[in-house]
Amino acid sequence: MRKNRQGMSVGVVSLIMIFVVFLLVSLAVLSLTTASANARMADKSLSMQSAYYEADANAQETLAQIDGVLRASGPDPGALEALNRGVTYDPESATIRFDTEISDTATLKSELRVEGDSVSVIRWQTVPDGEWQTDSDTKNLWKGGV
Repeated sequence: MRKNRQGMSVGVVSLIMIFVVFLLVSLAVLSLTTASANARMADKSLSMQSAYYEADANAQETLAQIDGVLRASGPDPGALEALNRGVTYDPESATIRFDTEISDTATLKSELRVEGDSVSVIRWQTVPDGEWQTDSDTKNLWKGGV
């Protein structure tokens, strides 16, 4: 008796094709999800950079106004506070401080040292506002030991 051997049957090929299609669809969904997350991150980064540069420009304007006041009348606390930009002058340390808001979560802190009728920048730093909030579900964290 002769047996008819054809190798793989049609059912096995269909199962392999279904498996391959399932894998391709899964990879496509994962790629779409990753691309969407990357786009959201890029938009957030762009808005944060734009806010920083806008705050930096405002701080530079304040610095230019402070420089103008110092050249005109010296380190006069009244004239510096009249700028209405939150400028404070400490005559003991000869420093001028002011803050520029970047966003709800960050501030550009500036500190200047008065040297005659000019200033030098001591600090020009982005500082986060508030405290970092952790996830509220911390009961499952490992606390050490066995």
